[in-house]
Amino acid sequence: MSDNLTRGHYAAAGRVLLGIAMAGIGLVHCVYGHFPSGLLAVPAGLPVMSLWVYLTGIALLAAGVLLILNRYIRKAALLAVIVLGLLLLLLHVPKLFMHLHDPLEWTPFGEVLGLFSGAVLLAALAGVLSRAYINVAVWLFAAAMLIFGVQHYMYATFIATLIPAWIPAKMFWSYLVMVAFFAAAISLFIRVQSRVAALLLSIMFLLWFVLLHIPRVAAQPRTETEWTSLFVVLGMGGIALLVAAAVVQPAARQREGNVAVVL
Repeated sequence: MSDNLTRGHYAAAGRVLLGIAMAGIGLVHCVYGHFPSGLLAVPAGLPVMSLWVYLTGIALLAAGVLLILNRYIRKAALLAVIVLGLLLLLLHVPKLFMHLHDPLEWTPFGEVLGLFSGAVLLAALAGVLSRAYINVAVWLFAAAMLIFGVQHYMYATFIATLIPAWIPAKMFWSYLVMVAFFAAAISLFIRVQSRVAALLLSIMFLLWFVLLHIPRVAAQPRTETEWTSLFVVLGMGGIALLVAAAVVQPAARQREGNVAVVL
């Protein structure tokens, strides 16, 4: 019972954080009047571009607000799955296959894949999708973490330049984060200490939110990419909490059965 209560707290916190992130990304669409340039590099020739920008922004904003308020969770989760799934399949997957060696494609693909995994996980926990999709969502999130780990390995020197000046030993932290991504991804794939891995991921993302992204937004409050990165990191922290709520170790699964987590 106490474990289920703890999982419920993780799920509620993750839902709120992911809701804030989705609402924030939706607001970025509406305030700046274009798709977030780093996250959703939509081709300039898309017909009626403004219509798609505002439709996407309003949909994400609506889904996010409903998640925050804990109202119509099933509809909000389904809306998020549809919007993020379409963006992933129609935008990022084709571009990724055309530019397999371009890090500028892999990074946003990993970010949208991570956000999509959170939407799928919410939908499964809320009963919109079969609970079998919990495993699918966790694997998708693990795949996103694996992508981030590879990116950190390939571009460790550049990533070190993003670390605040007051933090020493920047290359150490860059490689440590890389190891954390790889370890968490493996843990989630094989379901060994996966809840611990998810909780540590959440702590890491939320520390980035406070120590890195809030100061960057404060320094450049008119820059769209900084706001987008802020909300993406917050969303990843929330999804990691949802994963911590959803995963059950094999032995515990045999004892508990398929126990629902209350959002």
